[in-house]
Amino acid sequence: MQFGLSGRSTALKPILSADALLLVAWTALVRFHADTWIIVLVASLAALAVLVTLCAYVYFVFKNPNELRSENYLLRREELRTVRGDSLSGQTIELERPPGGDAAGGSPLIGR
Repeated sequence: MQFGLSGRSTALKPILSADALLLVAWTALVRFHADTWIIVLVASLAALAVLVTLCAYVYFVFKNPNELRSENYLLRREELRTVRGDSLSGQTIELERPPGGDAAGGSPLIGR
């Protein structure tokens, strides 16, 4: 698996990437004995980024938990919502939008 191409795209992925980048930068600054003010600045930014991540996580848990799930999961769930069927007989009914229905959800899905 390649870093950053895992397909587990969630609402928190950009923030987590910023967290990782700041923590790696802070570690490198400490390891190579950078000036104290730079270390403190990067550590402060990293702490702020972690705090923002935690706040965003709590926000999404209560407001929209689906945003914390992977993109593949959401696509699969949407695909399953558009197909009705009986798992025992293997028969399925594909659903389509009625004529005049818009993609924004103006009219419900109907079976054909």
